[in-house]
Amino acid sequence: MTDDLRTIRIDDIDPGEMAKGYRDGYSGRPAATDGSKSYQYGHKRGAADAAALKDDDE
Repeated sequence: MTDDLRTIRIDDIDPGEMAKGYRDGYSGRPAATDGSKSYQYGHKRGAADAAALKDDDE
């Protein structure tokens, strides 16, 4: 993927795709290689939130 996720615009986000990515990232599943930009963004956020919660538990 050549697009930088930091440049995603709110108009470009597909909420359904982002939710799927978030769920996969949060549960620790690897990101789908053919996922859309919205999916990739959601996966990144889900993984970050899961890591933050894990740190809080320790």
